[in-house]
Amino acid sequence: MGLESLFDVTKTEIINKKNGNTIYFRGIQTGSKDNTANLKSLQGINTLVIDEAEELTEEDIFDRIDLSVRQKGVQNRVIVIMNPAKKTHFVYKRFFEPGKVESGFNGVIDNVNYIHTTYEDNIDNLDEGFIEQVEILRLKNLKKFKHVVGGEWADVNEEDALWLQSTIDRNRLYDKPVFKRIVVAIDPAVTSKDTSDETGIVVVGLGYDDHVYPLEDKSGIYTPTDWCTHAIMLYRKYQADRIVGEVNNGGDLIETVLRTIDKNIPYTGVHATRDKFTRAEPVAALYEQGKAHHVGVLTELEYEQTSWEAKKGEKSPNRIDALVWAVAELLPEMSKPISNLGIFGSIR
Repeated sequence: MGLESLFDVTKTEIINKKNGNTIYFRGIQTGSKDNTANLKSLQGINTLVIDEAEELTEEDIFDRIDLSVRQKGVQNRVIVIMNPAKKTHFVYKRFFEPGKVESGFNGVIDNVNYIHTTYEDNIDNLDEGFIEQVEILRLKNLKKFKHVVGGEWADVNEEDALWLQSTIDRNRLYDKPVFKRIVVAIDPAVTSKDTSDETGIVVVGLGYDDHVYPLEDKSGIYTPTDWCTHAIMLYRKYQADRIVGEVNNGGDLIETVLRTIDKNIPYTGVHATRDKFTRAEPVAALYEQGKAHHVGVLTELEYEQTSWEAKKGEKSPNRIDALVWAVAELLPEMSKPISNLGIFGSIR
């Protein structure tokens, strides 16, 4: 805009030279440590903006920062920007539940201004391919569409879920440990059309403490060449030891396509001979035991873990399937008593 001379800009601050007003950019979480004390030490703050607030799961941290915005004689504001999470999140319980504020509401209640927006408000500027994908999701999985795309708060029946958000949050880390093994797992869709299910692609590391660490989720609707390309890119990015692929539907397809891209890629094909709930249950148990730690926030994977009503027999999403294959490869001893029943098998 040609206004550079009016401001001093650094990595963490923008300072108005004329009046001294300053915008500070800070992280609430720095590595594995809470940065709240440093944030509270900032003086004269009258506007706090928390972006990606769904990732802030601890209300006491919010309170400590919120209560530091108390400058006299000016308008004090706290602006919370987020993709609506689950109804167990403190933002919902604090600002939506007491006043029975519905998802999608726009307006002012008490001293809170609610602004709800979706892709439809910006539809003239969006790629047609994106809009097509959104419409496919609406037809195939209305519950996920309403939450992920429509911005509705997710109502999760925890009694039927294998994973609880509180358990994932409790185990979460922001610093990667040293790993003794890393694998990339693929759970391919049956077809590769635009209307296909997602192909699950998840990276998981095994620490020297024998805990598992999901690192990245790259799942999506891909052609076979695309999902193999993504898997190989992740293999190289994380210097992984092996790619694991579920072969029940695709047969030798995964290995064939992988070899056309990189003939030397280490690969293991795995077969499923039991239902997905039975395969996923021991992986969910690792979370309950504090032996599975998401490194950072894996939003889509966590949504599927906590919204999959497994005990009702609901079909499991492909992200979860890829996670299960990765953990089974990293901790074969976990599945030994089960594999005698034919739950896991592999071809190396």
